[in-house]
Amino acid sequence: MNKQIIEIKCTNSEYFERALLFVNSNCELFSENDPHIVAGEYLQKLTDEMEGVERDEKNFHDKTLRSLLTVLFGAIVTSVLVVVLIAL
Repeated sequence: MNKQIIEIKCTNSEYFERALLFVNSNCELFSENDPHIVAGEYLQKLTDEMEGVERDEKNFHDKTLRSLLTVLFGAIVTSVLVVVLIAL
């Protein structure tokens, strides 16, 4: 049984330098479309998913940092008020 392997050397992705895709011989999709086009679309989908995960992680870290800064600010204000009340 012959296996078709598609190698993509120029992925246009910061995540993937090179890709090897092993074509499923039972897939009817390739009888209607060029396997290289389908492979390129698949690689683009993977890249988009990775960028989405990266964005989600960045948003999580931004929210966490904002929350920590809010708590720190609240602690400082509380400390100042306690010092002022003690001084009275």
